[in-house]
This record gives sequence, structure tokens and C-alpha cells, in this order.
Amino acid sequence: MNRHKALLHVMIMVSLLTLLFFTRTLHAQDGYTPDDAIAFVAALPDTAQGLESTEGWTAQAYYTMNRYGVWHVQFWDAEGEEIATADVNLETGRVFTLDAYFYPSQGVFEASQDTIFEFLRNQPEFQELIENPWEAALYIDFNPWVDDGVWSVWIENGDDPLYAWIAADDSSTFSTSNLELLRIGFGDIMSWEDWQNANTAIAAAIAFRQADIANQMRDLPGWYSHAESVAGGGDGVWWVGFYSGDWLAADATVNLTTGEILGYTTY
Repeated sequence: MNRHKALLHVMIMVSLLTLLFFTRTLHAQDGYTPDDAIAFVAALPDTAQGLESTEGWTAQAYYTMNRYGVWHVQFWDAEGEEIATADVNLETGRVFTLDAYFYPSQGVFEASQDTIFEFLRNQPEFQELIENPWEAALYIDFNPWVDDGVWSVWIENGDDPLYAWIAADDSSTFSTSNLELLRIGFGDIMSWEDWQNANTAIAAAIAFRQADIANQMRDLPGWYSHAESVAGGGDGVWWVGFYSGDWLAADATVNLTTGEILGYTTY
């Protein structure tokens, strides 16, 4: 009998929750559809120009049924990459959140390029780093992930390319007004891990040209190398050790700049 009462209570609770669910849904969605939510967000200044520059975009929306009356809206480009999300209340017109990651169309790039390049060439920071600022080859791009979107310029400079981030005001999605140089960075600087791994590989390759080291390691299964710079590595001198398990089987001191083996030992 108690089991039947418990089951009855559960059924009553489920019915009440279901009724509450549909009551909230009907009340909050009365007069609004997902298409309304999509149209509302698509018309916002921060998304309208971006969508205009994005061919084949799609969008979906749903009502969250939370107490804030929020519709969640998402946009994708033709390749299925997310380009914008928003949380809005259609009854009040409030935009709670809006994150957009649009890229300019080719036409916008072409219309903006000269303004961006001229601004950059006139910056003292740029002129200090480039020997011939007005002759440097520049390539324009846009980075939507930084500060709500910044113009990005790749700067050819021999073996040491640079990049620049340039921000504009928010008068439009891809504005070129009131430009500000945010940074000039170095295009060929790798992480410490990549630098260490690359130099270890170079040091090992140089040392392995020594026949005694190559013969020592050739018959040892699973051997590996570890390298460290000598005195910071500024002069290109590195030590490299060759191991089999924990056993140091051979080592060498090499110059990465000249490719010389300065000394070696097999054990």
C-alpha cells in the first residue's frame, strides 16, 4: 500500500512539473519564434555588417525557459564554423551577451587596406624596426578574437618578419576610424619548447655525423638524445648527450651556427 502511495505522489509531482513547464513555455514564447530571435540579433549593429560580409551563413535559436526570458541564438558560416552567439530577451529588447567572430569580405579588405597601411607606415614604432617603411611588403588580415576584432598586418622584413595589431573605434564592425596601434610583434619567434626541441634535433644531427658516435648508438635499441645550450646558447654552442635508458652512451659539444663538432666522448 505504501508503495502505491509513493508511486501516486511521484505521478502527481511529474504532472505538476509538466504543467509548470508548458505554462512557462507558452507564457514566455507567446508571440515569438526562433526566427524572431534570429532576426533580432541579425539586425544588431555588431552583427549586421558582419553577416553581410559572410556568405551562406545559417542560424538557430531556442528559448531557454529561464527566469530571465532569454533566447539563445547561434550563427555559423558556410563551413559550419561558429561566427556569433547571443543571449537576448525579445520582450524587453535587452541583449545580455553577444560574441561575434566575423571576417571582412574581400571587398571590405580592399576598401580598408590603404587606410590601414598608411596609418601603420606613419607609426614611430614601425619606422624604428623597418629600414624602408614605405617599401615594406604588407599583407592585411583581421583577427576577430582580440579586443572584439582588430586589423592584423603581416610585415615582410627579410628573415625577420613582423606583425601588427591595429584597433579601431566601434562605429562599425570593420571600422577604420580612430585607429590605434596595439602592438608590433615578431612573426618568427617560437615558444621555448619548440626552440629547445629544434636545437636538440640540430645538435644531435651534427654530433651524429661523427662516426664513433653513430657506431656507438646504431646497435642500441630505443636510444634518445638530450641537448642543452652552453652558457645560454648565444654563441651557438650546445652539449648533446645520447642515452640508452639512463646510461649516457656518448656526448658531444657542437656549434649550431658553424655545424662543427667541438669535442665528443663515447662511453
